[in-house]
Amino acid sequence: YIDPEHEGTRNALEGLLTHATVRAEAAGILEAIYESREEWDKLISTLEILSMTTDESVRRVELLRKMAMTAATRLGQMPRAVEAQSKALIEDPAQADTRIELEGYVEQSGALDKLAAVYGEIANSVTDAVLARDYWLRLAAIHEQCARVELAAECYEKVLGLDSSDVEALEA
Repeated sequence: YIDPEHEGTRNALEGLLTHATVRAEAAGILEAIYESREEWDKLISTLEILSMTTDESVRRVELLRKMAMTAATRLGQMPRAVEAQSKALIEDPAQADTRIELEGYVEQSGALDKLAAVYGEIANSVTDAVLARDYWLRLAAIHEQCARVELAAECYEKVLGLDSSDVEALEA
């Protein structure tokens, strides 16, 4: 049992965060302590360490989404939320909940250029044609919203490159 109120124990665990071999274990213990003490900045730092040290993609997405939610709801730091949520979506572009949450954070922060960059990175890297189409169309809509007609047209051309008879891209 670790007493979350014992300052010496917490300080010792925090000191272990700099040691590569035990930092994940220390961060795992500190996560619960920081959450119970509502030390949100420290919680986010701990979640970041955990996300960088896990080999499991599903766990990494979960940690990044928790970072984003904490930054947004507990600290009101929308740019930080957008950054963490973007990493989660890049990690697993097929997860619709992550994308919807990211779009919500972007709407609150006005970070459309960041969203465009993330969608572009995903559209260029996914091998699933259906998923790529979805991201190219979303990216085109962002460019249209920002009056970047040529960039939107390039996105629609990418969709047509995937399927030359795509009705939505042809109509656009």
